[in-house]
Amino acid sequence: MDERIAGRVSELRARREAVLAALPLAEVVEALDAVARRLEAALVEPGAPALWIAELHRLLAAAPVPEGVREGIRAFAASLRREALQALLEEELGDPLVLDEARPRPSGGWVRATGPGVVGCFLAGNTPLLSWPAMAAALLAKSALFSKLSRADTEWPGVFQGALASVHSGLGECVTLETWTGGERPLDQALCESADTVVAFGSDAAIEALRALTPVQTPFHGYAHRISIGVVLRGADEESAAAGLARDVLLYDQQG
Repeated sequence: MDERIAGRVSELRARREAVLAALPLAEVVEALDAVARRLEAALVEPGAPALWIAELHRLLAAAPVPEGVREGIRAFAASLRREALQALLEEELGDPLVLDEARPRPSGGWVRATGPGVVGCFLAGNTPLLSWPAMAAALLAKSALFSKLSRADTEWPGVFQGALASVHSGLGECVTLETWTGGERPLDQALCESADTVVAFGSDAAIEALRALTPVQTPFHGYAHRISIGVVLRGADEESAAAGLARDVLLYDQQG
């Protein structure tokens, strides 16, 4: 096992304890809402003096379908707004405050929810923005995130981390981004064995290999190959349906 990776996970766990563990969930939600507003503003303010905004526009200019990525950013930002996050937390947890303190249960007794200390995430590089929901979801659970980036996408994750750090430096420090060649067993194994939960995106073979490296007591969530199917129902407006299908297909150059 690679001791360097294990050491970085340990440092990240300590940062999570120092920052996230004591941070009220409402403050995390407000920070993510602020990130959403900055992302929305950055799409129309290319001249703003921030490195992450300059990088955002450089990447947009180089994207195969720039407007598709812009639409993806707008949709992602909408999902980070305060009302959307609150609705998500209530749907998943009932009482979101269980992430802050013990709360009374309707059936009696008390309940407290605790997210993983460090989520180890193996990211694929076929679509831009894939890393952004993973970062937001981990922080919303008050977990730190160690992301192993695909060599095909080492830049988009840094844009979100930069936007996050611009609104809350402590949260920005609870995300670590690393890159190495996929399939390097000592490095993959170090992250799988050190993290408290493992999330992986990739080919069927890659998911199975990472699952085998993850201890049986560690939760593993793998997202392998998928097939998308579009269905147009009888009575649908054909022009609108065609436009919607084209948007979904082209959003990430047929990779989404």
